[in-house]
Amino acid sequence: MPQGQVFFQVTHNPSQPFEVLSGPTRVTVVGTEFRVRYLPHTMSGEGSDVAVRSGAVRVGPRGNWENRWWRAMQHLHVPQAQRHISVLHASERSLTDAQGRLISRSTLPAERIAAWRDDRIVLDDTRLDMALAEFARYGDVSLKLNSPAVAALRISGSFDTNRVDSFANALPRVLPVKIKNIKNQSTVVATSMTLKNN
Repeated sequence: MPQGQVFFQVTHNPSQPFEVLSGPTRVTVVGTEFRVRYLPHTMSGEGSDVAVRSGAVRVGPRGNWENRWWRAMQHLHVPQAQRHISVLHASERSLTDAQGRLISRSTLPAERIAAWRDDRIVLDDTRLDMALAEFARYGDVSLKLNSPAVAALRISGSFDTNRVDSFANALPRVLPVKIKNIKNQSTVVATSMTLKNN
């Protein structure tokens, strides 16, 4: 998968394992429903974001030799193997770095695993600039951020992909910002209280 996100439902077939190559990551299916996302420079970082709705998948580096090596090390219970390869089960999510190494593993409610299929964007302590970039994948975003400090503010919530206006309207209620019209452009600016704290 060169770039994008996709949701799979796969029946386990031990004689022909189903594999997804996503950026630097190899995902091997063990009979499951899961999501894979590889969109560099977005909310999923530089690697791949894998989340399992049901069943299990093995996540590790894309390279066949490297993947097999770390699987062998995992079977030998070598502690470092856990940083390179892992089996995810239902409601688990992993993020990999640009080399396919696991950088985080967490739980994720089933309804959030493929929220985009229901025209939802789910943000979980997401930088504001990344949130706007995610909305831009679905349409025109007329909001501009006026500073790196505003871009770094973090937001959580579930939003309609087609309603960037409702997202914009919510910002001043949940973040220390206001929206001003600057040179005919809706711009998100920090409130004076935020500027004093930075």
